Amino acid sequence: MDADMKRIWAITNAAAGTASEAAEAHVLSFCNRDPWQLQGCTRFPQEALPAAADLDTAEVDIVVVFGGDGTHAAAARHLAGWPGALLLLPGGTVNLAPKRLHGDAHFIDVLDRAASQPLSATPLPFIDVGGIPAYSGLIAGPIAGWVHARERVRAGRWRSLVRAVRFAWSLSFTRRISLSLGVMPRKRARGIVASPPRDPDGEIEIAAIDFRGFWSAMSVGIDWLKHGFDGARGISRTSARSARLAGPARMRVLIDGEEHHLPTPVGIETRTAAVRFVTTRTNDEGRE
Repeated sequence: MDADMKRIWAITNAAAGTASEAAEAHVLSFCNRDPWQLQGCTRFPQEALPAAADLDTAEVDIVVVFGGDGTHAAAARHLAGWPGALLLLPGGTVNLAPKRLHGDAHFIDVLDRAASQPLSATPLPFIDVGGIPAYSGLIAGPIAGWVHARERVRAGRWRSLVRAVRFAWSLSFTRRISLSLGVMPRKRARGIVASPPRDPDGEIEIAAIDFRGFWSAMSVGIDWLKHGFDGARGISRTSARSARLAGPARMRVLIDGEEHHLPTPVGIETRTAAVRFVTTRTNDEGRE
């Protein structure tokens, strides 16, 4: 085999936010085009993710993962410790992890860059949330219920949107959670949004969101549906290597878009992944 040839395994989720069967077919076709050679494909979640031993047997160099944040996180957790590299392609609605690695590039452009440039792979910092890795981010507390409403907006499911908004609204005024950072006074909030560090030596970016009345709660909900919590009002921001979240006996938490109910208190801290990720960011994108 040519020294520049790379053996590829593809993990695809055609049901992810902006993915499709046509896009999946394009990815698979590209992965079997010189200088790449497709060794196998897993259609997730219908099929089980490949074991590291199977990838080693097939002498795979790169696992291409096409899907949303949940698919990317599942592959990264499953293949922790595997010596190859993961290439995350944006196929979801948010695509936070791919943006960290490729900027805002379309998945076709990411493939072109990865195949035409010398391979550049790096470990990616993540947030350890009570033992669960979060590669894209964390939303904790009552405001996590608004995610269901936003997903229905994205999918155009307007009939079920009303039920989702009612559910989120009922959660919004339940008990606040608290954020503890070292010796600093606890911060009480309706929810916490945390993003992984930009580099292994960086800190978790933490936003505490709070509101006290009907109109402030309504504005937060509308901002979330339109822009996500990054654009919401009533936010105080900080950063830290670790923190602790406390509240009800079990806390509603969204980790990479997947819902969990974790026993409190919940510790969060920054760690570095035990697997490498292909990055195609340009120097200009890296400075943004």
